[in-house]
Amino acid sequence: MAIDIARVSTIRDLDAFLAVPWQIYRGNAAWVPPLVDNQRALLGGKEHPFHRHGALELFLARSDGRPAGRVAAIENGQHNSFHEERTGFFGFFECSTDPDVAHALLDAAQSWLRGRGLTCMRGPASPSTNEECGLLVEGYEHAPVFLMPYNPPYYASLLEGWGLKRAKDLYAYYVDKKGQEHAQRFVKVRRVSERVRRRGDLVVRRPEMRRFHQEAAAIKEIYRRAWSGNWGFVPMTNAEFDHFAAELRQLIVPELARIIEVDNTPAAFGILLPNYNEAIRHTNGRFWPFGVPLILAYYHLRKIRGLRLAALGVVEEHRKAGLEAVLMHDLYQEMMESHYQWFELGWTLEDNHLINNAIEAWGGRLYKRYRMYEKAI
Repeated sequence: MAIDIARVSTIRDLDAFLAVPWQIYRGNAAWVPPLVDNQRALLGGKEHPFHRHGALELFLARSDGRPAGRVAAIENGQHNSFHEERTGFFGFFECSTDPDVAHALLDAAQSWLRGRGLTCMRGPASPSTNEECGLLVEGYEHAPVFLMPYNPPYYASLLEGWGLKRAKDLYAYYVDKKGQEHAQRFVKVRRVSERVRRRGDLVVRRPEMRRFHQEAAAIKEIYRRAWSGNWGFVPMTNAEFDHFAAELRQLIVPELARIIEVDNTPAAFGILLPNYNEAIRHTNGRFWPFGVPLILAYYHLRKIRGLRLAALGVVEEHRKAGLEAVLMHDLYQEMMESHYQWFELGWTLEDNHLINNAIEAWGGRLYKRYRMYEKAI
């Protein structure tokens, strides 16, 4: 069997690169097709703000002349500057069951990263920890929620067979509206929240969409201060955050978000997003001509039943002061009073014990694990 690995250099190559998942996941009921236009905007041009500090090289594998896999080799200047590392990344990995194809792809990514003077290869990150990252290693039977990755079970053996080792696991938890265990445990969370709310210096509020730019600035400040000590954290540039905020504005439901201020200073925020994947899965990865109307119809007709806790952060000086309980209480109450039936909390780092213990005390059930791999190159 002849295996050919080629760099993506033409529009036709990029089309073939973007189409690989449809071959890999044919017949997989859990898979949700990616939005092709979004991936094309990131991978096919230089307008995306990631390219101002990062570089990508795409590789397409063909076996006997037919596409059989893909991978992106990634240099993230923002990551290496912040962590003072020489780490390269791989992402957008999709592959047939053939280990030879997978290893040839990873060899190509490794060679490109070495050529740029990088000494470690880590991933999957598509293209960074601020976007989809991690390989699903537990919970394959569950469809991915919005902005979370999915892959077949055999991917782990492909990566590990090439020599990649576990670097860090990422957790996702599940809460069902009808569950009794979390409802009983939540009584403690409510009591803590009520006690904390009696503080005179605390303001808990929904974001105001009419002044979204100011709200985004508050969220950016909390994000930078709350996440900076986390493993794998990559600070967004101003351009990246503006890009993120513009997308978030189209997705956010104000009732499902909270900002906490302490002494008039942003201190914490939490955001639940509707699981738009419930609509996206029917678009076959295309926004047009029917994608956007279909997604909007699902939302307005209240067909979306799930939520994702996409972010929950508290600045360091206010941790262990009960702000997490306030956020969780308010967001849980919003779900209970709405048509939504469940939500996923994720991802969290395996060793973020403060948040994980709070989620488990709340009744969250660990139901998916994702893995970041790395290898010295």
